[in-house]
Amino acid sequence: MTHFFRVVSGILHPMLLPFIGTILFFQTGSFSMYTLEYKLYIEGIVLLTTGILPGFAIWLLKKNGVVSDLDVSVRSERTIPYIIVLISYGMAIVMLIKAQFPWLAVKLFLGAMLAVAIAFFITLKWKISAHAMSFGCIIAAAIIICLYQGLFPLLALSGLFLMAGLQSSSRVYLKAHTLAQVILGFGLGALTVCCTFFLIP
Repeated sequence: MTHFFRVVSGILHPMLLPFIGTILFFQTGSFSMYTLEYKLYIEGIVLLTTGILPGFAIWLLKKNGVVSDLDVSVRSERTIPYIIVLISYGMAIVMLIKAQFPWLAVKLFLGAMLAVAIAFFITLKWKISAHAMSFGCIIAAAIIICLYQGLFPLLALSGLFLMAGLQSSSRVYLKAHTLAQVILGFGLGALTVCCTFFLIP
């Protein structure tokens, strides 16, 4: 069971969820009408900036002994990785705007970036789940996009909630986080995405 939850935690990693979310975005309503070339270009931007680059940077930190593991399990070691992720999200947002990505979707990325920024300050005193926070962002974004498109894909949304529950359970089972850290992480992600979407014109 431990191996299973480690696999789940690795596959549903915060650095992969923005990429997965972008793929899902292009399957939704009118957004599915974009050309394949444009979809691949945007997905490439997201994968590079929010996945590959920060992942490589954290790997270098581990190699040089700055962090103990790739999940950055030790709270006191999370400061630099959070700064790296913030910079990465900033790069992603700039590149997405230049690529004329729909503004409503850019606002969702701004919400995720805000969640990371708040989590950075929380981490100075208390450990919050970045895994759960990422799923809070993606589920809030999915619901917002569906409402915007006038859709209600019950099966797809149920699948997302199921995966979020599985991911959160894996973090608690592996003793990477407490239940409170997971719940507050999810709530933070969902709240910031909703705030940026509805408060930013």
